[in-house]
Amino acid sequence: MDYSNYLKLPQLLSLQELESHKRTGQAAHNEMLFIIIHQSYELWFKQILHEVMAIKEKLGQPFVQQSSLSFIVSKLKRVNIILQQLVDQISIMETLSTVDFLEFRHHLVPASGFQSVQFRQLEAHLGLKFSQRMSLEKAFLKQRLDHQQYQQIEQLDQSASLLELVDTWLARFPLLEQKEYWQDYQAAVEQMLDLEAKIISNNTQQDDRQIQFEQKNLQMNRQHFQVLFDEKAYQDSENKISRKAMLSALFIHLNRDYPLLALPFQLLEGLVEIDEWLTLWRQRHALMVQRILGNKVGTGGSSGHHYLGETVKKNRIFADFFNLTSFLLPQNQLPKLNAELKELLAKEI
Repeated sequence: MDYSNYLKLPQLLSLQELESHKRTGQAAHNEMLFIIIHQSYELWFKQILHEVMAIKEKLGQPFVQQSSLSFIVSKLKRVNIILQQLVDQISIMETLSTVDFLEFRHHLVPASGFQSVQFRQLEAHLGLKFSQRMSLEKAFLKQRLDHQQYQQIEQLDQSASLLELVDTWLARFPLLEQKEYWQDYQAAVEQMLDLEAKIISNNTQQDDRQIQFEQKNLQMNRQHFQVLFDEKAYQDSENKISRKAMLSALFIHLNRDYPLLALPFQLLEGLVEIDEWLTLWRQRHALMVQRILGNKVGTGGSSGHHYLGETVKKNRIFADFFNLTSFLLPQNQLPKLNAELKELLAKEI
């Protein structure tokens, strides 16, 4: 055993075969960079999938122990650091000019990054269901992947995603049934919104049009809060997680300074960070494609940066946890915990 044999370096370093050289006998200098970047992406996708599967296994247990939460939080942190690297790696790709890329781009047709099966699997394992994908995206998957690859991704809908496992874990959270707490929370929300309404009405610096605009926004905020406490309204909303899970997540956020809730809070923050990095990766990817190709159609037949831009808006997975901050209150307006619950949450683990 030595370094080279352990890492299979002879095989690994022989995998960069330049299509330009094979087809014309003359290598396009920048194709080497293009291949290595995409191969490294696939290696990182493999590592992220490795971590996500381990996280799912821990969360899939009937009871998630404190040690399991610690493991999950540490692996989410690793996933997010890797995702940060994937975003940063786009800067390397941007050293490739349009002229550099056009020198070998025609050799790649109809290959496309859209055909990365690992990335599609990652999206599905995180919580992007096949049925939730854009119609154009589903059509491209069917056209550009072979039948076996297409079925692999489609069938992942039958297994629980990370989002669904987190939903189940939150929904059975033992601290959820606190009727007095939620009654106090609703009262605090009403007091806060009434104060905002008074400030808007008494603001002599604004004209009637501005006041009406702010009052309309305030009414929307009221409705937003009311959805939390109306089961039917919540079911009709665009939220992906259950109402029980949402209330548990909100309770964790509102009381995150207590030791018992530190790890659950970090877990939720890790999911938000995943959504943030994936969104940034899609945005940077779309901008890079526009910068290098302009409005050209992608090698796989997609609409290039227009399609990538659409995925930024449509393929958010953990947006519900991202939006939790909409329901937070100032520290001095938080509902009081009863003595027994306060003592439990204050215990050091």
